[in-house]
Amino acid sequence: MPILNFPSHGIDDRAAAQLPSVALAIAAGNISDPAHLAALVERDLVSRDLLYTLAVMCAPEDEGGASQLNEALVAGELYEVMRFLENAGVEHLVDGVTTLAIADRADPRCLLKAMIERDWLGHIASGYVLRWIVSRWRAGDGNSASLAAAAEGVEVWCQKNKLKGGGAQHITRNVWPKYKTASHLWAAFYICQDAKIDISAAIGFQKFVSTAQWLLETASNLVPKGRRPGEAVLSLPNGWQVPPAYVLRSRTRSGVDLGIIAVWSDDLDNHDIRLTRLPPFLRARV
Repeated sequence: MPILNFPSHGIDDRAAAQLPSVALAIAAGNISDPAHLAALVERDLVSRDLLYTLAVMCAPEDEGGASQLNEALVAGELYEVMRFLENAGVEHLVDGVTTLAIADRADPRCLLKAMIERDWLGHIASGYVLRWIVSRWRAGDGNSASLAAAAEGVEVWCQKNKLKGGGAQHITRNVWPKYKTASHLWAAFYICQDAKIDISAAIGFQKFVSTAQWLLETASNLVPKGRRPGEAVLSLPNGWQVPPAYVLRSRTRSGVDLGIIAVWSDDLDNHDIRLTRLPPFLRARV
């Protein structure tokens, strides 16, 4: 069972104060009060969690990509620490391994940009395929709540925008199997974009991952028409799950759990890729 191992998990107040960005701000005298410090820590941790999540989404079967991105982030932070100490006139010694890591550091932004653009159609398609199926199933339209119907919608969108690689068969046979275990994350990602939710902010990130977990659990109980019992759209044990501590839940005053708080609309048009525009970076490219 793959579980998102967020970098912020297990970081207490003491560890948070030692994060490079936080430690540098404290040393430079840029922290005015505890609330300012808490906001800085929160922003740092959310950024780490979001970058890690995006790396997993881009390569759900290869955690090496997420590890490479994390190494680039750490090396970049070490470099900033060294620059700060040097500018402050503080003498410091660095071992050979650290020096090599800093010298060979990659730009995490470039790494992530490459990961996202390498197979952007697969990311978009997997998210909208899941959104199509779940929305049609919730509307009681069992005939349309299928992988085949969703893939046909992607094909129409690709043809309309003169995009290659969006054939229904290719989506069904290659794209969906590749990104199936992270499709709920891509679906939640674009839902939050549609809702103009800033997922780089703490509450926005929680809404994003909570929606993803809700989609995973919903789709794991959804068996398309014509499939055998147990052949759900998504497998709960195989999908990337969100740790319970990060999932927003609704509860009564007495503490009764009412379920996950998710960002969702039952308007079918909101989940029909044929009615959407190209993402900004694709519009510029085309």
